[in-house]
Amino acid sequence: MKSHPVFPHLLAGLIPRVAMLGALSLLLTACVCSSDSQAVDTLIQFFSPRPTATPEIMADCFIDFKLTAWEDRDGSGIRAAAEPPLADVEFRIQGSFALMLSQYPCVSNEAGTCTMRLWTPELCAARAYTLIAVAPENFQPTTPTEVTIEMSPADSSAEVQFGFMEKED
Repeated sequence: MKSHPVFPHLLAGLIPRVAMLGALSLLLTACVCSSDSQAVDTLIQFFSPRPTATPEIMADCFIDFKLTAWEDRDGSGIRAAAEPPLADVEFRIQGSFALMLSQYPCVSNEAGTCTMRLWTPELCAARAYTLIAVAPENFQPTTPTEVTIEMSPADSSAEVQFGFMEKED
């Protein structure tokens, strides 16, 4: 005798239900409950989904470096109010995740500023970054041209100023 083609599908759907009823029977047999409500609570607890741990969400990290160059007319290395900004100063960065930015220098505008935004694909971590200023052709530095900054996880920006004095003929 040949079985009907639907029979295997019915049997396949029935097996998990029979297994569930068997587990329910065992649970009810094993449960020595003092009341019906306790039996219902036990059943609800048994068949309720288990809580899952909430995954940790990792945020990307952005750090802005505001770089400023000025014409240090008195050569003191300290910017006086009357000293003007200096355009066309090239800035570079070195450090973790800075490789891409190091290939594309930032150049100061007419206000003497340039902002470099660094992105890391993970949470902010303590890292060191070296910022480098390249003196324009007719200028010499009056401040260090390489500054290393230690960034903590709480830091999202840093500002560095570089002074340059016009070379004497």
